[in-house]
Formats: sequence, C-alpha cells, structure tokens
Amino acid sequence: MDLSSRRQSYVARAVRRLADDLGFHPVAIARPELSDLARLGEHVLIRRHPDGFEQVIAIAPGDTVEALTGAADEAERFLAENPALARDNKLRVFMVGIGVGKVAGDLRKRSLRETRLLEDQVVVRRFFLSLDRRRLYAAASPWSFAPGFEINPCDPDENVFVELVRRDRYLEGPAKDLSDEEHRTALARDQVFLSGLTGGRAVMRTILAATVLICLGLDLLGAVTPQTLLKAGAKSNGLIEAGQYWRLVTPIFLHVNFVHMLVNMAGLYFLGDTLERIYGSMKFALIYFVSGIASVAASFELGPAMMVGASGAVFGLAGALVVYGFRHRARIPARFSTMFGAGLLPLIGINILFGVLVPGVDNWAHLGGLVSGALVALFLAPLADETTPPGWRSPSRILALALTGVVAGCVAWGAWQFFKGPDVFGTDAKWTLSRRIPGGVNLDIPATWAKAPPAAGDSAAEWVSTIYDARIEARAVDASKDTDMALALELKRLRGKDFHIVPETNERLGQLVHDLYTRARVDFRLAGPNGRIRQESLILIGSKSLLSIGIEFPGALSASLNPVIERISSSLPRPQ
Repeated sequence: MDLSSRRQSYVARAVRRLADDLGFHPVAIARPELSDLARLGEHVLIRRHPDGFEQVIAIAPGDTVEALTGAADEAERFLAENPALARDNKLRVFMVGIGVGKVAGDLRKRSLRETRLLEDQVVVRRFFLSLDRRRLYAAASPWSFAPGFEINPCDPDENVFVELVRRDRYLEGPAKDLSDEEHRTALARDQVFLSGLTGGRAVMRTILAATVLICLGLDLLGAVTPQTLLKAGAKSNGLIEAGQYWRLVTPIFLHVNFVHMLVNMAGLYFLGDTLERIYGSMKFALIYFVSGIASVAASFELGPAMMVGASGAVFGLAGALVVYGFRHRARIPARFSTMFGAGLLPLIGINILFGVLVPGVDNWAHLGGLVSGALVALFLAPLADETTPPGWRSPSRILALALTGVVAGCVAWGAWQFFKGPDVFGTDAKWTLSRRIPGGVNLDIPATWAKAPPAAGDSAAEWVSTIYDARIEARAVDASKDTDMALALELKRLRGKDFHIVPETNERLGQLVHDLYTRARVDFRLAGPNGRIRQESLILIGSKSLLSIGIEFPGALSASLNPVIERISSSLPRPQ
C-alpha cells in the first residue's frame, strides 16, 4: 500500500474511531453555530468536554510537517480574525498532521509550538503523527503513548492516533464512512448522558479536604504511630465492644501514612467526581458514608486487627458505579463504558487480589464497602431520572443529612478524645473486657488487645497488644496428682524461655511454694532476654488445677504498664 493510500485508509479509520469511541463528530453536525470551524482542516471534529470547553481535532491536509505548519498558521489567523467563534466557548484546537519520517528537535520547537489566542480563550496545539515510526510528535518530545491532556489530542481517553498506527489491522482495507444520521444518533446518546451529569462536586471535595487535613494535622503533631492512630479513633474491636461506637466512623478519615492517604484520595477523586455528578451531593454522601461505616463494621465482625483508611468507602463508590453501569447501560456512550458496570470489574478484582496477597490489607473492609455501596445504589435514582428537583424533605436527603450529622459528630468527638482523652496505657487500664480463660475463671483483658490464634487444646489462651509489644498468656496445668510437680514443671517451662525469678534464691523459691499452699495464690516477676519482664500469677483452684497467668512486656514499658497490670491482676480470683 503506497503512502497516499495508507494515509487515506488510516485517516478514515481514525475519524470513525474518534466518532464511535470518543464522542467526536463533524463540527457542522455537532455544533452548527460553529460550522465555520470546518475550514480548519481536512476533517474537523468536535466534542464538548465535561469540564466545559470545546475540544476540536482538525486533521491537516498533506503528509509533511511543512503542510501541518502551513495549515496550523492559517487556522491561527482564521481564529484570531473571528473572535465571535470563541466568545461563548473555550476552544482547545488540536491540529494533527499525518505522514512519515522523523521530526528533528529544532524543527519540533518551531513547527509544533503551542499558540494561545484571544486571552487564552483559544489554545491551538500542533502534533505530527509519523506512520512509519509509530510516534506522535509534540513540541517537547515524541510520544508513543497517551501522556495526558496537555499534549494529548484525545484526552481523557486512550491516544487513538497512536493506537491505530500500532495495530496494523486497522490500516487494512478501506473504512466505511459514518453517515450524518449515524453521527447524529451517536451525538444524541452522548448528549443524553452528559446532560445527566448535573450534580456538583462539593461533598467529594469537602471529604477529600477533610481527610487530607486530618492526615497533615496528625503528621504535624508528631510521627503517626499505632498509638497515635488508636487515640485518634482507629477501629479497635475491643473498644467498640466497650461502647466506643464512634470508632465505626472515624477510621475512614485516618491513614497510616501519606502514601496510604494519597492512594485512597486518588480513588475518591476519580470515582467520586463522576458519582456525585450522577447522583447529586446528598445521595453521594449517603453512598460514601454508608459504605465507609459498613466497611469498618465488616472489619469489626471479621477482622481482629486495628484498622484505618477510606479504602472501604472508595470500594463502595466503585460498587455504586458498577450498579449504575448495569442498570443504565443503554444511556452510557462507548467511550465511558470502562468507568461503569462490567468495565470496572477487572479493576475491582485486581484490588481485591492485591488485598489477599499483601499482608496488612483489610480485605473484609474492602468487601464490606463494595457490597454496601452497590446495595445503596440499587435504591437510589440518578439525577437524570428525577422529573422534579428533590425537595429537602425527600427521604434520601433526610437520611443523607442525618448521616452526615452523625459522621461530623463522631469526628468531632474523636478529635476531643485525641486531645483530652487518656493515652494508650490509660485507655488499656480503663477500658477492659471480661474474658473467660483456661481454668474456668474470668480475667479483665485490655480492650485494645486481640486474642491470638488458639493453641492446641483448651488449656492455654493468649492475647496480644495491637499497639505495643506485650502479651498475656493464661495456662491451666493439671495439679490433681502432685501440686509440687505441677509448679516445678511450670517454672521449668518459663526457664526454658530464659526467664528467671527476680531475685532467684532458694529462699525465694521456698517462700513461693509456702505462699501457694497457704494463700492459694502468688505473684512475682521474672526477668527475660532483651530486657523483657514477665509478671506472673500462680493460682491453685481447688487443689486440682494450677492456673498460670503471665503478662510479658519490654522492661522499658514497666512504669507505663503498671496501672494496666494492676487492673488485670485485680480481676484475678483471690482464694481465701
């Protein structure tokens, strides 16, 4: 195929794909009042960008950079002499030349320069597509991928020109031109969809700003640690059980670090911007907050670890967009199909798989947010389906306002607790939960401590602090045959972990045995490796069972943990 035929075939296919996939149509059909723009090039297509400006692609006649330069210069003169064309429209004009060869660096700067006209109301950018090199040349660099709106004539979709050149099958044979009626049908579908994007972005931007400010504020107050996050309102199963229900809300505004926050806020921005424009601010708030709270609730029911992050709420937005895509697929143009319905499922699947493979990611929260967002969207109608504007007494607005008030109250209470509430050790001393331990007795366990996976059998149990390095071990040892032997075996087991009694003397050991027989309970401390301390309590229960409760922690935390140890110790039975 010679160059002329190859170029003709390529241009025909590019024009068709611009119309089919990206919503560009001949200017005389899409905007009759701007039909004078048709003189800018061989094919002149236009679409209205969601951000309010008119995006024009003009394919320059000829197959050389010089031909592009001459056509672009003529287009700039024409636009400068006809300011009425841009009086009510911001125009972004992309002059694209199509031919072969390489554009040299100096020539690039001169021939592919950008021009701004009429006080920046009109911007003209020049590009040259090389069919043989498969590159799209801009003023700064040659691009073979879609680099972004500023130098990409097909933003925000994939770079149709480069994709067509990459895939030779698009260049085989002639392309069927779209009829005017086909252009009008596709244009009407675009306009119906875009006309439904009437909602604002206020709630999405407010949530985004609040989340960023909270993250910055915590960082300015010092390093963001698990202790800081717990005090600020992280999800802690025990504390929620103990009555701190506001922790079902506050985690969606907290993040482990800036990267964690930026990833979630990027998802909020890209998904939330579209969703709020479809459903309106109140319904968007309902979807986001219900999804966020449901994600924390799912983590509370199914995940023991501490949890923070807005990812569950962002998954809820994705779930709502999936539901919208399936329910209203007839109105969604092809160029927006990957943003809704089945088009989002691969992205959701990849993120869930990421959560499964990467330690520390709370997939229960993601799944809870995803399902709840989809369920809420099932009961909400988009703004385009409302025949009259919803009043302030509509159920969705009442629910959204009530829920927003609850969220704001929880965040405010969380802030109050952060500045006025007890520190982590004070929290552990104050908020405890009664738990059944081996031996059939109850023990007060700090609410922030999680139960470790069960050991073999039911004679041992362990709780681990989710905030600092400490653990509680409870064991029931059979003492029905020989109490002395049971005590000796328990002390031997502790010595096997390199712990020794402080101070360890024969008199001390004798006193322990005497006290255990006379009072049925002894308390003592052991020193271990790396400066670790173990607070040990041994209790005889009916001369049949020896109950061993050990609280193990770094010696550096001894002073801070004393009130916690006293609270735990005071809940132990004191035999008479």
